Amino acid sequence: MLLAQTGDKQQAINEYRRLARYGKEAYIFSELAELTDDTIEQIALTVRAVQLQRSEAFRQKDRLRLALLLAEKRPQYARYELDQVIAQRQRVGQHNNRQINTLLRQLQNTTPATHTEQQEFYTKAIKCLKL
Repeated sequence: MLLAQTGDKQQAINEYRRLARYGKEAYIFSELAELTDDTIEQIALTVRAVQLQRSEAFRQKDRLRLALLLAEKRPQYARYELDQVIAQRQRVGQHNNRQINTLLRQLQNTTPATHTEQQEFYTKAIKCLKL
């Protein structure tokens, strides 16, 4: 992560923004989302990271972060992401961790968004990117 290399959060953010303007690598958007304080921007950056990551196994960290960010205000979208995380973990024989179980209890009465609704949400979220 650039923050560790530079020691300056704002410098790391500026460098990631520069890389994000020209790059198409999921990790750039994911790491920038970790550094950003604005929740809307974190959501948009994390959505972009999920979109760019080709491997479902590697999407899990970003999907879980997105679910956590969306849980309060957009629970149906959070539930969709959480269900994706749980399904992937089951496919590879992993159990849910405490964070996943806590979020699952929080969202247990929430109907997840459909795939189409989630894709529409992604499209709207990407428009909030500040690069």
